[in-house]
Amino acid sequence: MLGGFLNITLFSLGIISIAFALAFFFQKNGYLYTRIFTILFGCAVFLSCAGHSVLALTADLRYAPILHAIGLIGIDSFLLFELAFLFYDMNVKRIVATIPIAAFAIFEFLDILFHIGKNCFIYINRQFYTSYELKNLFSYIFHYCYIFAIAIFLLIFSVRWYKEKTIKREKRFGLHVILANLLILFFDALSIASNMSLIEQSPNFAYCAAITVVFFIWYVQVKKYSSFVPSVQNVSKEVFKMIDIPVLIFDMNGNLDLYNSAADWELKIDGNKKNTLRDLFNLTDVEALRILAKANRAENGRFDTTIKATGKKRAVSFFVKIDYTGEAFCLIMTVNFQIPEELK
Repeated sequence: MLGGFLNITLFSLGIISIAFALAFFFQKNGYLYTRIFTILFGCAVFLSCAGHSVLALTADLRYAPILHAIGLIGIDSFLLFELAFLFYDMNVKRIVATIPIAAFAIFEFLDILFHIGKNCFIYINRQFYTSYELKNLFSYIFHYCYIFAIAIFLLIFSVRWYKEKTIKREKRFGLHVILANLLILFFDALSIASNMSLIEQSPNFAYCAAITVVFFIWYVQVKKYSSFVPSVQNVSKEVFKMIDIPVLIFDMNGNLDLYNSAADWELKIDGNKKNTLRDLFNLTDVEALRILAKANRAENGRFDTTIKATGKKRAVSFFVKIDYTGEAFCLIMTVNFQIPEELK
């Protein structure tokens, strides 16, 4: 029963990881290489968790080596993707970066090849789970030597990467990467000490769980980091407040939803009541309806009018914002300080 619970938990962690990676990829704009690596990490975690959990739950031993190999691809690829990310972010020359990545990729291929072989493990179908026992000591030693070597390599470059960072949030991000690699080394050593598995009913549970933890450390830190990289999303609020041009945002019924300080000063807006187009500008019902009708057709435009509170003559431009269904959902207006010739 414990084995079933652990393996279902492991499979769920794999699903959650790939879901979070996809959400980050599609929700964020920009940071393309970070989003791509997040997808790669999420896929690697999913393969690792899904492969090992389904292996432990399967009753058909014919598929056991394949499932074991899928889980192993996830573990090995995760570390390889991390190395590729470090090289990319450090701007290491492509030729220099290709050599260690290609070498470790060859070792990964051999590692998987050894594990698929019939002489590596004996798979045993027990009452509630499938486990395996070591048959070939060489493949076992080769696997953990590979993991230990790439983890040490990652740790060295992580420290170098950390030292290159000058901004505090970047150094904190780098520190979490170092701690994540130490976690991988810890579970590598722990797996060797415990003779391949901490829990017989769920082989590699601790190892897969460790990589999942590393992924979520990455996910949380990269979300924090990307939130403070200059972008339209990050600075738009401050720009909206500081800009000297009056900006007003109306819903598609002509009700004022949002405005900046310049608009408040220029139009003398009464913040204690619900304002409409006609409350702010000298417009007839017909004129206001024409503007809203044009906006609902997703057409941008401008009109000349006077401000109701001050009587000042102004030209007003408006831009229609479209939602993801292609329908207009708000009206952005800017008040031009230049008086149109026909109103002078």
